[in-house]
Amino acid sequence: MFMPTLLECFSATYPEAMKMGIPIVTSDLPFARSICGDAAVYFDPMSPQSIGEAIYSLANNNSLYKEYIARGWKQLLTFESAKTRAQKYIEILEKLYEADHSKS
Repeated sequence: MFMPTLLECFSATYPEAMKMGIPIVTSDLPFARSICGDAAVYFDPMSPQSIGEAIYSLANNNSLYKEYIARGWKQLLTFESAKTRAQKYIEILEKLYEADHSKS
């Protein structure tokens, strides 16, 4: 999956690629690193040479290609489940509700 982006918030694109066993080639920016960790090949999104080198390195090295697929599977294990995230949202709302009602 090739993601040449300059600005992004969390999207399902990265974990979907990992789940599908597709290596990721993406911009070397903090949001991408926070999601992908070591499961992506990174490039400078403002450098055509960097982009080309990242794509070339993955496309021409089958063992590296397979390694990034494995890293993606491993990275998926670090994500919380939908149930866990929902529970955290509920806890935040409960705290906000309690804080609001303690003022009266």
